[in-house]
Amino acid sequence: MGACQMPKVPLGQTVRRYAGNMLAVLLGLLAVALLLAGAELALRVKAGLARSVGTSPFSDKIEGEIRHGGLLSYEPVPNTVLKHHVRRGVQAVYDAVYTIDAHGHRCTPCSAEDKAAQAALFFGCSYTFGSGVADGETLPARYCARDSQCTTVNCGFPGWGPQHMWLLINRLGALQEYKDCTGIIVYTFIDSHMDRLVGSPDILSNWLSDLPWLELRDDHVVYAGTFFDRSPLQYLFLRHLSRFHLAHFLANRLPQRQQTEPLPTQGEELMAKLIGECADTAKREAPGLRFVCLMYPGVSAKHEKSFGQRLEKLQIPVLDYTQLFERRSLSPGQICLADSNQTFWGHPNPAAYDMVAEQMVHDLAPQARAK
Repeated sequence: MGACQMPKVPLGQTVRRYAGNMLAVLLGLLAVALLLAGAELALRVKAGLARSVGTSPFSDKIEGEIRHGGLLSYEPVPNTVLKHHVRRGVQAVYDAVYTIDAHGHRCTPCSAEDKAAQAALFFGCSYTFGSGVADGETLPARYCARDSQCTTVNCGFPGWGPQHMWLLINRLGALQEYKDCTGIIVYTFIDSHMDRLVGSPDILSNWLSDLPWLELRDDHVVYAGTFFDRSPLQYLFLRHLSRFHLAHFLANRLPQRQQTEPLPTQGEELMAKLIGECADTAKREAPGLRFVCLMYPGVSAKHEKSFGQRLEKLQIPVLDYTQLFERRSLSPGQICLADSNQTFWGHPNPAAYDMVAEQMVHDLAPQARAK
């Protein structure tokens, strides 16, 4: 007896069957896409209707050469000029001009042309760089204007975090040319720096450029690449999919996984170690420069206390100015620029920088000159 054989199915019938299945799948995907697009459109319309009637469109744009890539991920190009335009509707909040010197630092007009024996190096973000104010109105410039015996260096840049200071000092040798100077190194801390250091979801979703990723290994800070290298899928989701209203709608309704350790605690441990290593490098490469941490007015109480205690254990001097403006009963309009799209009041204005610089000179300049 011969084996049973299945009747052959004509090729045309097979092709039609597979084509029908593929068409059904494509129609299903199209239906899902239309549903998702409809939901996204509905949420966008709802968000638009929820906005205040009098709200004006907000724009924030920096024009000029900014180099992307490398250890710092992004930095200003030396010997260039950046122009920063912030608008609310048709009204200009400011049109600021930033002059970048041959070293890639923002110019401080009061600094002596010849390198002085006294130096004050400022590290930080836009609060150090001076977003929205003139070259002579930044915190480093106002410090220099009030202590003319030193030259100041503005090593900050908008959007940078404490990891940039660590990279500048420990990987790029930013202190080596100041080995014979006396003076201070100032790191200006604000609450957002914790999120930038650990790469919080909010930072990864909204930052214009990628940020360097540092982590602790064997009780030492190491450079591990960028936050894209830490988790490419998470990074791509937060950078792209999170921009959809539907993604926020679903995220707000899904159960959140409990973290084993609070994010601030993780950030403070890494931050304290990072600052300690910067201070140690300063002792080796520029022993005449004293490292201090400036807690800018408005730093939250949780960071002021717990982070401040960590720095105290490391014997890092802290300038606690968190209540400086509050003690003087100053309103936001007296100390801030109206350049925030979220909170309206944003970066410090020239008066704020001058007040902080005045207090710093009072607290630090006599000690720096005594060294």
